[in-house]
Amino acid sequence: MPSGVYEGDKDSTEVHIEIWASKTPEEMEEFGETMKSIWTPEMRLAQSKRMADRNRERARERREKGLHYYYEGQAERTREGLRELFSAPEDKEYYLEAMARGRQAKPNGREAYLGELLEEIAPGDFKYNDGWFILDGKIPDFVNVNGKKQVIEMFGEYYHGPGDEEKRTKFYKSFGYDLFVVWELDLIPLPDEDMESRLRDFLRRTQ
Repeated sequence: MPSGVYEGDKDSTEVHIEIWASKTPEEMEEFGETMKSIWTPEMRLAQSKRMADRNRERARERREKGLHYYYEGQAERTREGLRELFSAPEDKEYYLEAMARGRQAKPNGREAYLGELLEEIAPGDFKYNDGWFILDGKIPDFVNVNGKKQVIEMFGEYYHGPGDEEKRTKFYKSFGYDLFVVWELDLIPLPDEDMESRLRDFLRRTQ
């Protein structure tokens, strides 16, 4: 086994630092070439899937327990900040317009990925919302443009906590809209099979 390729219980951060600190540039280059030859695209994909499954399981367990994925209070602090911004009606209108203008740029990578998935499952049914649709202060990420009152939002685990999905669902339902929430960890790096199945069921609904 080449120098620097090791197994067992010697994979701590401290051992990593010691190994790399002791290597010459030539040894590091040799090690890099060795890893390229043994770390195939199939292996990288399998590793990404294992990590994604582990993160998704952790996220679901914490949501079921009423815990935030990262740390307690993040979602509430975010909401408090928004309440402060929207404390006066004229402020709310100003910031909503600013948010809408900010969304007129192209969707971010995660939203673009979700858009591709939606186009694959339901071609032409959903349009990215760059600010053209605002419902009582809410700007859903994707809106059905073929007659169904359906909206789709992507929730990042950093900003959204347990209970947010239920509250947002009730909000849209009060206006006659059905909501489907895609949690970021259920989409990246590969769509979760259960999430994709539920999404397909949601898109097949008729109103």
